[in-house]
Amino acid sequence: MSRRHPAATPPPSRHENPRSAVNRGSGGRDAACVPSGVPRHVRHYPEGSYWFVTDRCAAEAYLLLPDRPEVAEIIESAWREGLRRFPVELCALLVMSNHWHAVLSATTAEQNSIPSLMQYVKSTVAFEINRLRGRQGTFWSKRYTAIPVVDDESVIDRIGYTLHNPANAGLCGTASEWPGLSTLEASTDERAACGPIDLPVALPPAWRGMDPGQLAKQRRSLRHELRDRERAVAATRRAAGLKRPRVDRVISAVTWSDRPALPKRSRAPACFAATEAARKMYRKMRREIVRAYLMASDAFRSGVLDVMFPASMFAPRLERPPNEAT
Repeated sequence: MSRRHPAATPPPSRHENPRSAVNRGSGGRDAACVPSGVPRHVRHYPEGSYWFVTDRCAAEAYLLLPDRPEVAEIIESAWREGLRRFPVELCALLVMSNHWHAVLSATTAEQNSIPSLMQYVKSTVAFEINRLRGRQGTFWSKRYTAIPVVDDESVIDRIGYTLHNPANAGLCGTASEWPGLSTLEASTDERAACGPIDLPVALPPAWRGMDPGQLAKQRRSLRHELRDRERAVAATRRAAGLKRPRVDRVISAVTWSDRPALPKRSRAPACFAATEAARKMYRKMRREIVRAYLMASDAFRSGVLDVMFPASMFAPRLERPPNEAT
């Protein structure tokens, strides 16, 4: 049976220091807060939780296009330093031309771990690649998406999806042909076209505690799964009269300032889960934590500064000092 990951909070714990949270703005734009008046998606990163994270370039432009080796070097360096600074584990990363996917895990109950990592990596990559390409202006699109992955089986599935992304998009025949930064080798023992990379790639939870022989078997199994996905994509292309893509031609056919004519988008799910029962449990836990957070936030805004928030969640940012409770 697939082990579930913590997608909701344990019993509430007292806020670390409400006044200090007000002073620092509770982590900025990516913190799990609800702006006054109109609640937005409340993010909660409990210790041991896994997340499928996606970031897109502004206007879908190909700013991450692997047309120069320096692009991958910049991205790798930013992720390496970010993972050194913040308590987050990386299970998979794949950089496309105008977006990237990552599978991350929060290793502490610190609410700002993943938001802080993403803020650091995104700002570093934006600055360095803008300088490399001689451009100015907004680099990233809106706030990154972070979808919880609630069980072991789904973590493996998201890793496979991430690594298969360029082949699935018709940019290359196999995942190993894509020259953009990829952690393919860490998960499958197959070298990607980007070459060896120096990133700390964590094992998925289902693989931890295995001996080297068992790990090799799991990596081989995932490699075969990717081959099956690649063959399915190839069959679909043949049926449509399309040839096998050549990645060098695909990359040389565009420039970093180009963008797709018709970007593909699909509605993001509430979570990734292997069973309907797991999805229902997540939705129930999610409703409970949002309800608890909103009640605590209302009390905090009313001046109850020692209100108890759900564990690993911060008080909301205030536009003005709270009214002292009488």
